[in-house]
Amino acid sequence: MARSRLQQWLCFTGTELHKALFVPLFDPKTPDEAKTRALEKGESRFDYLNTYLTGREFLLDRFSVADAYLFTVRRMAAFSVSTSPSSVRMAGTRPSGLTAK
Repeated sequence: MARSRLQQWLCFTGTELHKALFVPLFDPKTPDEAKTRALEKGESRFDYLNTYLTGREFLLDRFSVADAYLFTVRRMAAFSVSTSPSSVRMAGTRPSGLTAK
């Protein structure tokens, strides 16, 4: 079950956030209306994540590659989108007890 949940979050981040948000925004041929719609959809996806992450430290039971991917996409959004999803909790931040080696 844990592996399927991992795949679920990787797919959500890859399709609902990364591809759905950044492909329209960075394609110079995309009409402004489509870019606006992509931003609106992205905002609703980040709202979903906020709700899910309430009371949680990570997407799964512990830190996983899904948290790292979400962290990266969230940071990209912060630098790429004028209305940054700054309200999204920083999933994937290192717990205070863990140190880098």
